[in-house]
Formats: sequence, C-alpha cells, structure tokens
Amino acid sequence: MSFEPAVSFPRADSERRRNERFCFAPADRPRLRLPDGTHPVLDASVQGLRIRHLLPERPQFGAHISGMLLFSDERAPQLVQGLIVRVQEGSVAIHCPPGVLPTQWGPGATPMS
Repeated sequence: MSFEPAVSFPRADSERRRNERFCFAPADRPRLRLPDGTHPVLDASVQGLRIRHLLPERPQFGAHISGMLLFSDERAPQLVQGLIVRVQEGSVAIHCPPGVLPTQWGPGATPMS
C-alpha cells in the first residue's frame, strides 16, 4: 500500500448516494485488515466502506488496496479489494467493485438517514 499526506475531497451538496449506507455500533463494527493494521469500519454500503484510520502514515488517494474484512458475528472473513476515493483526518473511504462487499451487514448495522 502506498502512503502520502492526508487529502480531503468534500462531497458536493447535490451528490446523492446510489446505495443505502449503514453505520455500526462500536461493538458490532466489522474490521478491515490491511498491511498497515486492522481498522474498524465506520459505515458501509454494497459499493464502498469508510474505515477509521488514525496512523500517521496516510493511504494514498487513488491507491488500490486489498485486505480482509472481519465480521463481529460468525461469518467467515471476506477478501476486499477497492480504490481509495477519500482520505480525511481519521478516516479513509474505499470504493469497491460490484459484488465485492456483502449485501447484508448483519443485526448491528443501522441504516443512515
């Protein structure tokens, strides 16, 4: 994984999400294991997820990543590949191709309004 200083790209007010996003209670958060460590998933949809990333070395915007998604329930870990589309202080957003992420996030997932 490549790293560079943090970059933030704010969302346009007119931008609308195509897929419903879910947030997770801290105890129910899936985790994404990457080469630099394991990071909690803050929110997710079927096309992307946002992880908490507090390490000083930040992932590079536009970098391709690959990691293992670990669930808080009994589901088997799942390989995740994607593209880093936003790097902010404390979090990183990753876009994933269709079919990579689960369509159901489990009982600890709450739809975001």
